[in-house]
Amino acid sequence: MKLDLSPPLEETRRMLEGSLRLKPTEPIPAVPSGLLDDLSQRYASRKIIIEPKLRPAWIERLRGIAASPAFGLAAAAVMVFSVVTPLVNRGSDAGNREVFRGINGEVSAPAMVVLINPPASLEHTLAHSGQFETDSFATVQDLEAAETISAPKVILDFESASIRGVNDNGEVIHTGSLPSSIADLTLSIADALNRL
Repeated sequence: MKLDLSPPLEETRRMLEGSLRLKPTEPIPAVPSGLLDDLSQRYASRKIIIEPKLRPAWIERLRGIAASPAFGLAAAAVMVFSVVTPLVNRGSDAGNREVFRGINGEVSAPAMVVLINPPASLEHTLAHSGQFETDSFATVQDLEAAETISAPKVILDFESASIRGVNDNGEVIHTGSLPSSIADLTLSIADALNRL
């Protein structure tokens, strides 16, 4: 029995023929009919078809994100915070709440930094140091003119080399001596403003 087989199967056939022969004169038994078909199917080359994967449209991706559990959890958290935050901020006793620069809704005037006879360009240097508001500085000639300003103020008297913090009522809250360096001067002004 002679079949036309491919070269790899021909080697397999010779190997099988040699293994079944017991004596050289003995006839070779026939190959089972299904064995050749099984071998040809096992060793036959197969065509692989690769299909390109298409990206879904943006609306499909958006729908997939919105359908995810993480999106639902985030939406629930946003809803809870948007409802709870106003309730927490409102409070039960809103009439006695402290507001910025005052209590019970009374807003005090912004604090001023009053300079009495400062050295040349010191006001400009302090105002543009980035630590104070530029319009919170005033320059006067004497202490009486500084006390006429009706706002909480820090008075820097360069004649007596002193610094004073005065509140709305004209009471002196803080006193000290003027430091020699600009950096220490800004710290002294900030300290006096915090005490008002």
